[in-house]
Amino acid sequence: MIASSHNEKHPTLDEMWKVIEDFGIKREIVEKHFKTNEAVSDLYRRIEKKVHAKREQEMITRLRLYVEKLKSNEFLKTLEKVSQNKEK
Repeated sequence: MIASSHNEKHPTLDEMWKVIEDFGIKREIVEKHFKTNEAVSDLYRRIEKKVHAKREQEMITRLRLYVEKLKSNEFLKTLEKVSQNKEK
């Protein structure tokens, strides 16, 4: 969950812990180095930003591949039309 707008609810501490642990960081390590809920919340926000940026990059990559596929399909259609016109 990304709490980026005022309309969205802020995540609970348990929800933050789930994101942190899903990211691969052990709770014991975090609790040892981040003593306050505010520090855990800051770590959560940083992880959320990183996850969001990664998803954006993946989306950009998929869109680029899709556009290249569209361009390739258009090129092939153009070649087909040229070929058909030559046969006439």
